[in-house]
Amino acid sequence: MSKTFWVPIDRPDVTVNSLRVSCWSSALLRAQRATFTNSDHQLRRPDRSSIMNSRPHSTSMRRRFVVAVGLVTLLSGTLGINATSASAHTPSISYRYTDLNAAQVPAGYLFNDFTAGLDSADRVYGTSYAVDSAGDAVPNVSEYAHGTTTILQRRPSVAHVVNALGVVGGSVLTNVAQSTEQAALFLGDHADVIPRQPGEISSFVVALNNLGVAIVLSSDGSHTTYFRCWLHHTTRLDFGPDVTDPDVTGINDAGFVTGIDQTSPQEAFRYDPYTGASTLLPPQPTESNSWGLGINDRSDVLGYSFNFNSTERIGVWDARGHFHTYIVEGTPQVPTISNSLRFNDDNQIIVTFVSNSAPDYGTSYLIPRPGVRLNLANLVENPPTNVGAFGDVTAENDRGSLVGFGLDGTDFLLERQG
Repeated sequence: MSKTFWVPIDRPDVTVNSLRVSCWSSALLRAQRATFTNSDHQLRRPDRSSIMNSRPHSTSMRRRFVVAVGLVTLLSGTLGINATSASAHTPSISYRYTDLNAAQVPAGYLFNDFTAGLDSADRVYGTSYAVDSAGDAVPNVSEYAHGTTTILQRRPSVAHVVNALGVVGGSVLTNVAQSTEQAALFLGDHADVIPRQPGEISSFVVALNNLGVAIVLSSDGSHTTYFRCWLHHTTRLDFGPDVTDPDVTGINDAGFVTGIDQTSPQEAFRYDPYTGASTLLPPQPTESNSWGLGINDRSDVLGYSFNFNSTERIGVWDARGHFHTYIVEGTPQVPTISNSLRFNDDNQIIVTFVSNSAPDYGTSYLIPRPGVRLNLANLVENPPTNVGAFGDVTAENDRGSLVGFGLDGTDFLLERQG
């Protein structure tokens, strides 16, 4: 979506002697965790041919984490304009804030990263990190609930996505030093490791629905392929001739898949598992590109119709492929340039990961209905004082609760009230 740059800062509360640099995936340590942007909607995605062993991970299209000497956080930006909306306020919407960086760090661990997702009861899932005798950072899938952190997996493992039932999709590390992954599903302390495909070197779960159907990205070292996996039955996904460079971003409970065909011009698509055909979801006539960033159980696809460095229409394509605009940004009236969207089955849209070139850098917004845009920070009952505290919302559940991280690297949970 946007050209990226790294802004490293030392975090003084974590010191690790001889911690060796290694690169993992989107769910891993935020050593340069936010790729905040210096131009609009042109995220440089990693080369899919080398996505696994040294890969930044593109499922969320910008969360690229590196294990390095010390924990790194992001310099605070400057907040600009307040949210604009068609309504002065919406009193029925509020959130309770929890600072997840203050969560208990289990004995023997260095820190937690609770940004993978949350279930329908607002339990938060992520990865906690220790260091082994060789100096490699060792991740373990973990959970935060009711003020307590629990290590769910004692084997090296990474959380990528979470469904409403608390099933975590991610991977086990088959080689910690080389960061080699094998796709897996986790429920509590149980691990269901997905068998490797012929010739596979590394794999991980990129999307997961509430029935346990997982979308796995598999690499043989030269090429990457998507598979649908359910009860260890795997099917290679062929998105058809119109989708030649897919980036899968979601799956609903009916098995419909959405994503982005990254061939220029980029275009959203929806894949029908029953016909095996993909439908391209084109931008509006005034724009050149479209992105599909999520899909709900009505098969509405959330996304952008946009021009680079210019207008961004945020909305949904319905089941018939018609685009319904919720808000327009990237204009003189609303100069926000955002880079990511979240939503749920109620189409409560979150606009997040605002470009650092925009005046409201570090701000996220709630769009509860078409034409209404609310500054998320203004809806929090007990907001923190740090600037840009809600800069990147990484997941939303059907209650409307949110997890993510701020410009200073602080993870947060926002529990929807009412």
